[in-house]
Amino acid sequence: KSCDEIIVFIRSAAIDCGVSGYNEKTHNGILRHVLIRSSYYNGKNLVVLVVNSDKCTTEIKELSNKIYKELPNISGVCVNYNNKKTNLILGENTELLYGQDYIEEQLCDKVFKIGPKTFFQVNPKSADNIFRYVKDYIRNNYTEPAVLDAYAGIAAFGIGVSDIAKKVVSVEEVKESIELAKIIAEENNIKNIDLYCGDAGKYFEKLIADNKKFDVTILDPPRKGCTEDSLKYALKLTKSRIIYVSCNPATLARDLKFLKEHGATIECIQPFDMFPHTYHIENVAIINTSNLV
Repeated sequence: KSCDEIIVFIRSAAIDCGVSGYNEKTHNGILRHVLIRSSYYNGKNLVVLVVNSDKCTTEIKELSNKIYKELPNISGVCVNYNNKKTNLILGENTELLYGQDYIEEQLCDKVFKIGPKTFFQVNPKSADNIFRYVKDYIRNNYTEPAVLDAYAGIAAFGIGVSDIAKKVVSVEEVKESIELAKIIAEENNIKNIDLYCGDAGKYFEKLIADNKKFDVTILDPPRKGCTEDSLKYALKLTKSRIIYVSCNPATLARDLKFLKEHGATIECIQPFDMFPHTYHIENVAIINTSNLV
């Protein structure tokens, strides 16, 4: 409901401030998209105005000020600059105009900061079920394991399991996400996590070269799944279990087939209904690699 109210307000306020809507066919107009990050944890909202420009105009600044001053529960207002002829929602550069450039959300009793370009599940209650399932599995089967957290985002899995692990290594290629993860780890007083920014596959190569091994590897890739090289490296790095979290059953099936063909055993798959009344299902697969060590 709060998102609907914000959108209704912005539609009216944009007209008052002289901010025109964007036309994708003609590439004219200013306001391309409105991105809203909403917190289930504290009810705050982060508003991101995506504009067809490379700099902030007086009109956009006036609109941002109205949003921040006149709407309740707004944590901050940012402007994202995207003046390219593309169907991508966000451009590369984002500027904070008012307030804070993040909202906070809670998973596994830890509070996470979520920025304008941070990947995070839009259904936090269902996401919490997934995180608790993964954490409970590790807690019930291991005592202070070494955990590798790949495609980590803001290291939500790594931070979430840090209090039951001896050591956690999280790797993510988006710099903004890793920078947020560092702040989150510090604010949660987590000392046993190493955070690395870079491509998962390339970082796996480095870990193998350094003869590193992990009891558990958590893979949480985007919809396209993992590369074959990343899966091969994960098998070499993991002494006991790979926990594969997937938002795409098709690429999960492909990757599980590859892992099975290379000697791993698929123990179980637990589905989670991320978006009720749709076909979107999140799955957590437990893969046994102990016979490969």
